Amino acid sequence: MASIKPFPGYYVNPERAEEVVSPPYDALTPQERYAYWRAHPCNFLNAMRSLEEFPPAERPDIGQLLDGNLAHLRKLIDDRGMLPLSRAALFIYRLSLDGHEQTGVVAEVPVSEYQRGAIKKHENTQEGKENDLVRYMQVVGASSSPICLAYPAQAQIDAAVERLVAREPTIDFVAEDAVRQTVWTIDAPAEIEELTALFAAVPVAYLTDGHHRAAAAARIAVERRRRDASDADQPYDYLLTAFFPDNQLRILEYNRRVSGLNGQSVEVLLAKIAESFDVERLSVSDPEQARPAARGQVAMRLDDTWYRLTARDAPPPGDDPVASLDVTLLQERLFGPALGIGDPRSDPRLHYMSAAFDMADLERLCRGGEEIAFAVYPTSITDLMAVADAGRTMPPKSTWFDPKLRSGLFLRLR
Repeated sequence: MASIKPFPGYYVNPERAEEVVSPPYDALTPQERYAYWRAHPCNFLNAMRSLEEFPPAERPDIGQLLDGNLAHLRKLIDDRGMLPLSRAALFIYRLSLDGHEQTGVVAEVPVSEYQRGAIKKHENTQEGKENDLVRYMQVVGASSSPICLAYPAQAQIDAAVERLVAREPTIDFVAEDAVRQTVWTIDAPAEIEELTALFAAVPVAYLTDGHHRAAAAARIAVERRRRDASDADQPYDYLLTAFFPDNQLRILEYNRRVSGLNGQSVEVLLAKIAESFDVERLSVSDPEQARPAARGQVAMRLDDTWYRLTARDAPPPGDDPVASLDVTLLQERLFGPALGIGDPRSDPRLHYMSAAFDMADLERLCRGGEEIAFAVYPTSITDLMAVADAGRTMPPKSTWFDPKLRSGLFLRLR
């Protein structure tokens, strides 16, 4: 059961939303985030800076970095970039891009729901990233990036949401990347009660984006609860989340690039690949023509040529939700045996390319030399839920949800 509740805090000043609301953090490289800071000094992204963004000569220590993030956050509040809510509220949050539209409910949920498995995960987390986020929360003490959750679509929730968005929105603007961001504030007690009751009937939620944030928040809650003499609920006992029906979320591909042929010729590599895949050499005038069209297909750019690889004897999804994933087949049947990549989490030759890089980008990056690109068919939301229901985890970088939720729309101090 999803125990949503309204939260006190702040929301972006509608007149300054384009200036303050951040671009999607994960879609920017550290170098791009550094350049964005210089060009957009009032953006919320500058309250989330990391050490890797800074050139070595300018790099602060961790204490200076976090103090700077906190100072930027306080300045945003003092300068009315973020406005205080008059009372605790829920929000309805819509993202629209290129004909795609998804509408969710932003609320707090108890950390305990994550801890007891009512919020299911499908990825492992990296301890270093968790540690960074724990330190951030300890010093900055703010949540502004909602953890994205999918839930089995419910007709009653859809109907209630559509009725509530019939009125004028609180915030409505188009971001630099053409994603329209629209927000409605829900603070009337009767409307909050209705949504709370409807979500109480949702049997389970699936974590789609924000695994590290959820894990870090759970660690903070355990640490602070251990020191807190009060039994009353505290801000640290809750996660800032955005619930979206599963049939509205869009998953794009998360592609791969490998540096080097593992000391072998193109001919030898192709022969090894052919042991597990049907290999078809393609003649295309546009790299988009090489894009995989179905599950089980992989497009490979090797030696200035596109190939279509089709896995043979792939296990059906019902037999094993992880083994049947295209990204698993690619790792276990090609990266490991043919390229010697044993650990996809740590091998420096393996690079992950989100859907922000299109097929032309992959072709450009692999023009000549020994770079190889692999474009995969997107993992489905059904696959994700099957893996999570089985208590399993996907290989790293199996999904890219698009459009991405933004930071700087909502703010909850912890």
